[in-house]
Amino acid sequence: MVVAAGLVHLSSFSGISRSGYNEFLALHYSSEDVLDVLNKKGVLDDVGYMWSLSRGNRSSVYWSNASNISKRYLEDMIPYHMGYKLLMEGQEICNSSWNPNRTTEIKKDSETHATRLLVGYGENATVFGKTARAALTKIREKITSEFIYFGGFVGEGNLSQVLFLPSDATVQSAYIEVNAGNDFDLYINGLQCGGTFNPVGGGMDASIKDASGNITSCSPLISNRGSNPNTFELRFTGSNISQQYIGGGFIEVTYNTTEMDTDAETGSMRFYLPGIEGIINYYSSFYVPGWVTSINTNISFKSNYTTFFTVGDKSVFRLNGSNTSRQIYNSSADLLGSGLFSQSELSEKTVPIRVGTEGMQYSYTLERGNADVVLITDVSGSMDWRIGYNDNTAGEERSCCSMPWTSGGVIRTVGPRAYGVTSGDYDGDGNLDLISGDSDGQVELFFNDGAGGFSYQGIIRDVGSYSGGLASGDIDGDLDVDLISGDSDGQIEYFLNDGTGSFSYQGIIRDVGSYACGLALADFDGDLDLDLISGDEHGDIEYFLNDGTGSFTYQGIIRDVGSYAWGLAPADFDGDGDIDFLSGDRNGDVEYFSNDGAGSFTYQGNVDNIGSRAYGLNAEDYDSDGDMDFIRGETSGEITFYSNDGSGSFTFEEIIGDVNVRINELTSGDFDGDLDTDFVVAEHDGDLEYFNYSGVWPQWPECFANQTDNPIFFNDTQRLSLAKCLDKYFVETLLNDSDNNVALVDFSTSASDSTGVGLTNNTNILENAIDSYTEGGGTCVCCAINRAYEILNAGSTPARDKY
Repeated sequence: MVVAAGLVHLSSFSGISRSGYNEFLALHYSSEDVLDVLNKKGVLDDVGYMWSLSRGNRSSVYWSNASNISKRYLEDMIPYHMGYKLLMEGQEICNSSWNPNRTTEIKKDSETHATRLLVGYGENATVFGKTARAALTKIREKITSEFIYFGGFVGEGNLSQVLFLPSDATVQSAYIEVNAGNDFDLYINGLQCGGTFNPVGGGMDASIKDASGNITSCSPLISNRGSNPNTFELRFTGSNISQQYIGGGFIEVTYNTTEMDTDAETGSMRFYLPGIEGIINYYSSFYVPGWVTSINTNISFKSNYTTFFTVGDKSVFRLNGSNTSRQIYNSSADLLGSGLFSQSELSEKTVPIRVGTEGMQYSYTLERGNADVVLITDVSGSMDWRIGYNDNTAGEERSCCSMPWTSGGVIRTVGPRAYGVTSGDYDGDGNLDLISGDSDGQVELFFNDGAGGFSYQGIIRDVGSYSGGLASGDIDGDLDVDLISGDSDGQIEYFLNDGTGSFSYQGIIRDVGSYACGLALADFDGDLDLDLISGDEHGDIEYFLNDGTGSFTYQGIIRDVGSYAWGLAPADFDGDGDIDFLSGDRNGDVEYFSNDGAGSFTYQGNVDNIGSRAYGLNAEDYDSDGDMDFIRGETSGEITFYSNDGSGSFTFEEIIGDVNVRINELTSGDFDGDLDTDFVVAEHDGDLEYFNYSGVWPQWPECFANQTDNPIFFNDTQRLSLAKCLDKYFVETLLNDSDNNVALVDFSTSASDSTGVGLTNNTNILENAIDSYTEGGGTCVCCAINRAYEILNAGSTPARDKY
């Protein structure tokens, strides 16, 4: 967005009598300094933006915002014996006449002016400081996009949607990306856009996209503006109406406009249903980001068959077919006032909607019959399989429930031992880079290309030996990411970044004795700068306050945790808005310290003991549930995940990786730009290894939603209960379609006939049989497959041979 800020003009005047020339210089320097600071801090941009939105209307809230922001800073920065006024493109934004302590313009002895040009150009003005005779006549302009979204399923038949553009919009490009069931022609305002669109591929992916979706050549057809909508029609060319649908997608129109606020926050939103010429069959959803206070619906349709409209799990209407067109309006009183919906049902959540027809039959070429399914369940427990975890239990380790991180390989071997790793955007390009430390004392820098590809940049400094303690953050308040390191001599050292990834050594913060290999930066006292905690060979965790400029003051020892307090992970673990921390030591203890918000810490106890060397600790919201979890590395090389319930109570969940060598440090973040959390491991063999988030967390079924134990560690009774839960869910889901039949073959206590059931669509019979599952017996997979084959082939009831 280009801000129409133009020239900013600050007039300052003084009433103090002194040498005229010196007075003028002092006044002028003060004015120039004030505008410099406001410009560099972005305040002038904020004022200019508010001013541009006001469009010269002094009674608008935007003008008030521009005035209030200006006065807030000018009052603090300009000496009290001076008066001032601030102008934007000649329009006075504010002045100091309201303050009796300041010199008025009438009583001034001296006056000066300071001027700045925002974004380079002013409206109808030449470039400041130049003699160019050209001027821009339209600076208030932006490029943006409008979208037509297709829901989860839109069909079946020809489809239409509308799109509105501002009155002065100039279309720059257009693009369509959809999952289409069949070939279609696209019409815009009644005129065809190009030739027929032919879907490529299948499944859930977009079948019209990339080059085939570029419809910029059709921009002249998108000719309507303002309240006159542009109508986009998808006219399917195939004869099979069951394939005339869109399974999700969008049309994007990019345009420029001088209307700056095309998406004003009005407190209301409108959801458009598509036009469907055929069989009404529509699935979608909407999301309201706030609290719903009123809602109404207005649907027009003509259908010879029963037509229904549901929102969430509630029926809004169900009407018999008719040969006439109908328009059904439901007011907020009908929907909220009647109690059909509560406000909480519709607020701040995704709500599914469904419009469809009932009682319709049609034929198509593809034959579809019923599904006969035999469900085979092993309830014997005789295999003793463990899923995803090896604790010396007899049986086979399975990987079907592995966590969603995979190794992306070794980034670099940085020395005999990789003792430290930290991450931050060191070169200011928006990507998370890396800094490593090794047993030789070399601190090395790696730049990220944004996709998780790291390039070696060289050695920042050789600190002697064991540069294991590394921490990154903006320590001096200049908005770039600086570095702190520790070494085997106990020295904690400080490096300033110039914003490009070039670091300058600043000296030693403190000598803590020996092996300062545990460091963490966070705002522990709530004053908006980054403080420091350190851990050393003796087990002391020490605390340093930052004054905001990178000058640290020693505050003392928080706690002695035994020896080698090298694992430190700060985060708000209890959800109270301040930064707590976890520590890990050589004995394998992971301990939790809560913060009172002022930097006073309370020991909360031992989270877990892993045997030895709990050095690699890192905190993030790894399971995306809104609270801060942690991962830890072990001497064995296993990386394990602990979930947080939001109050600082942690539960061991799963092993998410294994590098087969001791782990010394971890750092995490979105290294490949896909908006999820990856991590990098510093390993005892010198390797830096990258783990990429590549999937989703396993989700347990709703019938086990309140289960507190990890299903991986269930005993036979718990596993049997889970089997019943899953089998019932499977049966109910399959029998939602009345054409389907299900049979059961299970391994029960008896080694002879089971409690299995032949093919049926009777849910009660099947669920009663599932409830009768009991533990024990033997396992014969071949027997189960033979019984299933007999059932499907002859429809016979299941007989069980002894085995």
